[in-house]
Amino acid sequence: MNSFINRSKIEVGEASTCIVNRGYIQLNGKIIPPPPGRRGLRTTTTIIHNHIYVNGYEYVNGKWKRTLKAFLYYLF
Repeated sequence: MNSFINRSKIEVGEASTCIVNRGYIQLNGKIIPPPPGRRGLRTTTTIIHNHIYVNGYEYVNGKWKRTLKAFLYYLF
């Protein structure tokens, strides 16, 4: 699956749709790598004010970062 991942940066300000599948995440029609960590059946996805949060990680500048805000969205 890694051969299909587009590693180019996706502007977070363009976030309108996010599709999470078992091996990848599709953000506005572009495939991005999944966040690091556990890849179980449960996935929490939140888009608030053009910020994407998935399983306690925030997508910032083309990379997944573990932030306190993302972790709180994951818990609640």
